[in-house]
Amino acid sequence: MLKSVLRWCLLLTTLLVVGPILAHFARSLRDADGGRAFTLLVNESPFSGLLLGLAATVAALLLGLIGSRFFALNAGYAMAGLVFGWASWQLGDVESIIRRARSGGDFPLLAIEGGLAVIAAAAVAVVLSRAAEHHRPTPKGTQRALGGWRGMCFHADSAATPAAVGIAVLAAAAACAAAVWIISVNPLKGQALFATLMGGIAAGAAANAAAGAKAHVQPLVAILGMMAVAVAAPLTAMLLHGSGIVEASFSDKLLPLSRPLSLDWACGALLGVPIGMGWTGAVLDSRAVEHPA
Repeated sequence: MLKSVLRWCLLLTTLLVVGPILAHFARSLRDADGGRAFTLLVNESPFSGLLLGLAATVAALLLGLIGSRFFALNAGYAMAGLVFGWASWQLGDVESIIRRARSGGDFPLLAIEGGLAVIAAAAVAVVLSRAAEHHRPTPKGTQRALGGWRGMCFHADSAATPAAVGIAVLAAAAACAAAVWIISVNPLKGQALFATLMGGIAAGAAANAAAGAKAHVQPLVAILGMMAVAVAAPLTAMLLHGSGIVEASFSDKLLPLSRPLSLDWACGALLGVPIGMGWTGAVLDSRAVEHPA
């Protein structure tokens, strides 16, 4: 009973205290014209945007560690994802950014920002996974957590090879891109977040399925696939639409993959990937019942 109450307290603290504080600071950002067409790097003060991103990452990490240490690893991922989601809600949308600039000139910055945001989410996921492995009792006859890069990509009992991980990353990227393409039909923030959530679920499921039955890969593998999509999407849109990108924006024909922004991808990665991997049996908490302490 007490544990359940504390879990709800953590969730409400994330949703009603930490998230709104980050959202308040995000609302203080402005674009170069003083409007709301901004992101972490595309604004009048990129340094302030980077500070906001850093604050969101630290808050996500701390709340995620509390959730994963005292409750469950999936709870930690959820808390971290919700933090990024709150911060993301205050960002502008890609179409208003295009219309303000009257071009796609900000898209290279959006690609860099997307990569940095998903790297931050990946770092949070790795720390949470390693912390959970460290605190989880190791049953007699089973391996301890792997070290180095192998530990970031594989669970201790994994039979995965580097080639399997590469295939899993490609599968995750393809599945994520397909899901986001289908769902992200307009620039509304809620739809962008939902698109990346479903993209994360698809990426997690595809990565685990592609790696094979005995290749218990970590969420990082699927998140790397999402990072590839987050970086490639703005660049692809810029090349695809060229000088007609403003017209594409006004006629609602913009490349769907380019609509989610940096923190949308980070939120979707931390909320969606564990769900997708859980559905295919690879998340640490769901596998722990196979080896009771």
